[in-house]
Amino acid sequence: NNVELNKYFSTTFGFEYEVRNGVNEESVLRETIKNNGYYLQAQFHHGKRISATAGFRHDVNSVFKDSTTHKFEAAYRILETGTRIRGAYATGFRAPTLNELFFPNFGTATLKPEESKSWEVGLDQDLMGGKVIVGVTYFETDFENLIETVDLGGFVFRSQNVAKATTKGVETAIKLVLPQNFRVSTNYTWLKARDDDGEPLVRRAEHNFSANLTHTWKEKLSTLVGVWVRSDTRSNSTGTNITRAFTTVRAVLSYMVNKNLKLTARGENLFDEPYEENFGFGTAGVSGYAGFTWYFNPASAN
Repeated sequence: NNVELNKYFSTTFGFEYEVRNGVNEESVLRETIKNNGYYLQAQFHHGKRISATAGFRHDVNSVFKDSTTHKFEAAYRILETGTRIRGAYATGFRAPTLNELFFPNFGTATLKPEESKSWEVGLDQDLMGGKVIVGVTYFETDFENLIETVDLGGFVFRSQNVAKATTKGVETAIKLVLPQNFRVSTNYTWLKARDDDGEPLVRRAEHNFSANLTHTWKEKLSTLVGVWVRSDTRSNSTGTNITRAFTTVRAVLSYMVNKNLKLTARGENLFDEPYEENFGFGTAGVSGYAGFTWYFNPASAN
């Protein structure tokens, strides 16, 4: 539910009900977890300079204790220089999944929910009349009872709580508007993720980079070519299994046949890179997809 109170304030509030059922046909496992979520968020805008948001959520879980989380964020834009300064602070709560709790020979029924506190500060700068936009964000998150998959040896894995863990890093983004309807966007994230013993957390890459080149041809035809590069990741707690770095390339095409119909085509992993996102789990080679979108209200196509 969205309510506009006046030209400065608006609110979003609602209710979420979720039921998760788990069944294992080879055992007597029959588990159900229910969660009721209530949330409220208030937004404040003052012209083009100031914006602020405050949000709260209360979860009532059938297995774990109730939890209340919140998030505060604000931004200030200096119109004269094209500068936007922003910051945020939030708390988080994640209950273990059914697999993490009960999956045979993997789950741990005594797991505790994850809890976190995070903050970030960032700066966005417009250059050359908005043709270049540069953004930099520094972030940190502290976890209590982080849930990790621990390798116990002999191909035995178990979900366990890590007492404490911290992730921090820097994210940069650059957007360029080029002549002839070309646009370039790049994102790079450096991440340092460690548990309370200083050991790297599993499945968290230190370096992530992506770049996309888009082009619009006479408003009907749009194309995109993208590159994703990820560094090595540690796949188990002992560091004996490493998921190697990889680079993949994709291409996307969309064409507006008329005001109602848009055709789409997408190619993934165009150079047939043999890679894994998680150790021991293969990914598709070169792949192609096609589809369409039909707009019953043509105005929504914009």
